[in-house]
Amino acid sequence: MAETCPILYDQGHGRLSVGEVLQSLLPSLAPPFTFLVIVWLDRLPKGHYSNDSMTQSLTSIHAHDFRDLYSSPSEQGKTARRTREWTIPMLQRLDVPSGRILSIGCASGVDVSTMRMHGYSAHGIDAYPACECAAEWCQVATATSIPFEDGAFDAALMLEVIEHIPKPEREASARECMRVLKKGAPLIVATPNRLFPFDEHSDTFVRVHSPFRDDTVTVNELENLFHAQAITLTWRQYFKFEHFRTIGMVLNRIMPIFDFPFIHRSALNPHLFVALKQKL
Repeated sequence: MAETCPILYDQGHGRLSVGEVLQSLLPSLAPPFTFLVIVWLDRLPKGHYSNDSMTQSLTSIHAHDFRDLYSSPSEQGKTARRTREWTIPMLQRLDVPSGRILSIGCASGVDVSTMRMHGYSAHGIDAYPACECAAEWCQVATATSIPFEDGAFDAALMLEVIEHIPKPEREASARECMRVLKKGAPLIVATPNRLFPFDEHSDTFVRVHSPFRDDTVTVNELENLFHAQAITLTWRQYFKFEHFRTIGMVLNRIMPIFDFPFIHRSALNPHLFVALKQKL
């Protein structure tokens, strides 16, 4: 099963932003006319929005921006929760109850340290150093040159990463990701859906993108890029309102009704969650 998305960037202010509300409701909407608007925006001269976080390319975001974001206490807490409530259950459902796990784009490394606390031999790589709690198991490296031997891992994670890798580097990154996995081991990928016109990568609202842009991807493109078969996964427990108390609890109970397996590959699904397994 895959996913239907509300928030990724909860700034921890305890307020329900317009963007968060829209992102919780959009999975049931996605009217076709929005695609015409997004295509028009995408055809504008580059200079009209090159500095606008609502339309910027995801491949242009600097590593320092990610470091600053994911080093915040609220984001580290969110990562730890997601790892406990979503990542580890997904690994178990994919028949990986233990073993070596690689987090590609591990950010602060909190996911690595959390998985280790639950019995996994987890390691991570990213373009900048991990926080002190995970530095022992994380290395500064990129997906195009992963510093581990062939077949070293029982599973790998690539959560919110592929959309930030420049397109010319994606084939090399995909080869490296599959190289360090044992045969038949899953690579779990989370990324915005190219076919859905909005995603959460914006500081102010939601980012809009055209299906003709090449930073976001579809399930078929992931399968072709990694030469693998995709199994769609549920988004439940990944996206949750972390604050807002009673309101957040109610919304967290309502949102799963949008998690229909039949929309996981479609344009109605804002965010893709898949496990990629090499074709044997």
